[in-house]
Order: sequence, then C-alpha cells, then structure tokens
Amino acid sequence: MRARHRRHFLLDPEIGHLNHGSYGATPLPVLRQQWDWQRQMETRTVEFHVRRQDALLREARAPIAAYLGAELDNTTFVVNTTTAMNWVAHALPLGPGDQVLLNDHEYGAVFRCWRVFAAERGFEVVSAPLALGENLLDCLEGHLTPRTRAVVVSHITSATAQLLPVAEVGAWAKERGGWSIVDGAHAPGHVDLELEQLGVDFYMGNLHKWLWAPKGAALLWVAPDCQKWIKPLVVSWGVDPVHPVGEPAWVAWVQMQATRDPSAFLAAPAGLDYQRRFHEPLIESYCIRRMQRLSRRLEELGARPLPWARLKMRAFEWPYPQDPAALHLELFLKHRVELPVYRWGEKLLVRFCLQHYVDDSELERALKGLSESRVTASLL
Repeated sequence: MRARHRRHFLLDPEIGHLNHGSYGATPLPVLRQQWDWQRQMETRTVEFHVRRQDALLREARAPIAAYLGAELDNTTFVVNTTTAMNWVAHALPLGPGDQVLLNDHEYGAVFRCWRVFAAERGFEVVSAPLALGENLLDCLEGHLTPRTRAVVVSHITSATAQLLPVAEVGAWAKERGGWSIVDGAHAPGHVDLELEQLGVDFYMGNLHKWLWAPKGAALLWVAPDCQKWIKPLVVSWGVDPVHPVGEPAWVAWVQMQATRDPSAFLAAPAGLDYQRRFHEPLIESYCIRRMQRLSRRLEELGARPLPWARLKMRAFEWPYPQDPAALHLELFLKHRVELPVYRWGEKLLVRFCLQHYVDDSELERALKGLSESRVTASLL
C-alpha cells in the first residue's frame, strides 16, 4: 500500500522519490499558500510590493527564526544556501596571504564559490582530507597555519551524510582568531537547532529541503559582531530603504532587492506548520526505523554503510565497478526510482533519503535494481 502521506504532494506516483535531500518536495498545503501569495501579488501589484512586502517578509521570518533558535534581527531570507555562502565569501576581508580551510566532504558548489573568490582576491583555499570516522578537529588542526582566517564546514554533509560537530568547530575557530562558516543546507527540519547557542559566526540553511518550504527559500544567520562585514552582493533598494520596517541594515541589504517573487519566503511558515502537524510525530517510525531495515538489506547486497547519526539520509559505498551516471539512469528508466549515484573520491556511493511519503514498494524497486546491477557489474 502506498504511503498515505503521498497524497500531500504532486510527486509522480509512478516514480519513487528517494532523493528528497537534493531538492525536497513541497506539500500541497504549502504550495496552495504560495499560490495565494502570488494571487495577492498579482491582484494589487503596486500595493503588494510597495506597501506590504517588507513587513510581510519580517512577519514570515519570525516563526522560522524562533523554530531554529535564532533572534529575528540576526536572520534574513535568502534563496538558497549557495547564495548565502556567496554573500559571506564576498563580504569577508580576505586577501593575499590569507587561508580558508575546508574539508573534502564539503559540497561542490561551496568549493567552487571559495575557489573563484580566492582566484580573484589572492587568498588560498585548503581542502583537508577527512577520513570517515576521523575526529574533525584533529583533521583541521593538522592543516591549521598562522594564515588560516576562516573555516567552512557542513552541518550535515551532502555526499556522505555525515553529521559534523559544528559547535566544536565554532569554538575551535574562535580560540584561533578565525571565522566559522557553517553550510547547514540539510539541517533545518532535520536536526534540532539553537542557532544562538552554536557559537559560530555564520550559518545558512535551506528551508526547501527538510522544512517543506517552496524552492527558493533559505535562511542566513549572522552573529551580531559579524553583521558589520555583510555588504551588498546585489546593490539595490536595501542599501537605502524607501519604506523601512525596522530591519537592520545588513538584513535590508540582503533581503530587499529589485522586483522578484517573494512567495517562497512568505509560504515558509506553512512548511513549518506542515512539519509540526504531519512529520515530526512520524520521524522515528517512517524514517529512522525504515533506514535501519534498509541498511540491513543493502549490506546483504554487499553495500558498505557509511557512519550514520540516525538521520533521514544515509550514504552507502557500492563496491561494484560501475559507471555512476549509467547506474543512476538505469535505476530511473528500468525501476522508476530517483536515487543519487555518484563518486566521492575513489568511492562509488548511493544515497537514500527517506521521508514519510516514501512507500516500501519504492524501496523494494531500488533494492531490486541495485541487486540486478551487480550481475551486470560481474560481467564487465
């Protein structure tokens, strides 16, 4: 029987969506809220943009900030974490002789962001190799130099689904006089957050993945003593607000731009409401326990599970010599499941993301496809 919560989504019923972590899936109640905001915007366009929008954005941000343990004036809406990372990389006064420290579990777009800014401004980006199960602080310490000015770390890594100790990283960076920048793309709605208590300098998290907001909704949190560094990446009306609504200058610079559709931001509280009404009571039974059962089945097929912190996503090493793009396409075309297959270093990984709308039959199709692929691999 199909998972009963699938009716809340527009997902194609013929395809198993086992890749929630990449783009999320927006529930119909949230989409309807977004469509209502769009109707209001189109019905009285000038009134909406000129007289209502700024106050509405602040009002919408308030419950999200509270849920994530953040002070409202320390947060701003952004379209995604990649954009937020660019704001921070653009803002910090880094130049020749400086170093930014990452580890090799970080997201590809984050590496590209820092690499581009480093090439333009002359600082160095170092990627520390972090072995699975290795202590992150030991790894970072081994690559620390007097030139290290900032450390960038994921809260939950995308490729390997590792939960990293970001509060410890924040304290470690502060003791050494550096900034701590956390890519929390997979964290809001996935793990408990108290942003004001983490002790980091910058934290960005998507709302469209695990907190059910529409695509194009994320939150950037900046510690009060670091807000002075934020400068406009896109220079627009926020630099000198015409209709101020009490937002701090740094929030206005980030959030108040030229004409755009703010409906994803405004519908984000509806995603939070969905999380509380339908998902939080079911996380254990629908996601964690099923991931435990799924892990056992995958191990029977020869997969090697990566360390797991009881998240709704887990990566597995697939030990058979196969082309990741070909296997990904085969699973989609033949077994009708969307399952990420990719290389991380020398390892071939598959990553499962479970939500309460996933049906057991979809997991069985994925397992069948992976099992059949072993036979193909043995003939190569």
